[in-house]
Amino acid sequence: MHLARIDFIANKGDSFFHRARPAAKIFLTGGILASIITGTNIFYLVLTLSFIFLLYFAAGISIVKIGHYAIYPAFFSIIFALILGQGSYMVSLIIILRALGAALILIFLFCTTPYVDLFSVLSKIMPSLLSDIFFFTYRGVFILLHKSQNLIRTIKIRGGFRPGQLLYDLKNTASMLGLLFIQAFNVSERMYQVFALRGYDGFVPTSNYNEVWKKEDYLVLSLGVLVIMGAVVQWIGLLE
Repeated sequence: MHLARIDFIANKGDSFFHRARPAAKIFLTGGILASIITGTNIFYLVLTLSFIFLLYFAAGISIVKIGHYAIYPAFFSIIFALILGQGSYMVSLIIILRALGAALILIFLFCTTPYVDLFSVLSKIMPSLLSDIFFFTYRGVFILLHKSQNLIRTIKIRGGFRPGQLLYDLKNTASMLGLLFIQAFNVSERMYQVFALRGYDGFVPTSNYNEVWKKEDYLVLSLGVLVIMGAVVQWIGLLE
């Protein structure tokens, strides 16, 4: 349950990043993402990656326990780098560093901001119905992951997966996916009924932050501005 662990860290953390408002953290994340995507200098990308590690340290998040989540995009970026690198190790390394940095900063955002607060910001820039769909989908993911783990455990106990019998395993896997598909409808219907009983009328109330900005908000915004300034300096250097 990787999502559950990240959600726990986001809700139980007490660093100044956790206390800062979501809009400031999204601004910082967007600035770092923009600098990573447009970065073409290996030294600059390594420097940005080091800055992300410092953010994890300042937020009290163990990079050892969380950083391995970025292995998945890094692994697929290696395949992508081999295709586009065309024998150039510099180009390949830039692609891998971009993927790793983008994954780490997004994980950092999710680890310091509860998903409800993220949806509160999204609801201001998109239709409330669309943000509610994302909200319900995120809640349903935890339930379906738990059900899938129970199903896999049950199938293994009953001998549903047999080494060397691919067709037999595929048949049982297809049956499991079909059952999960049906359960997904049941979960969505039950979730809607629960929210309807609690007064849901097409809008999910979200956290309202105090209008007065705190020092944590200004600090995170300042970091975002510094990152953007560093990216601009890099772009000017490339133009010259």
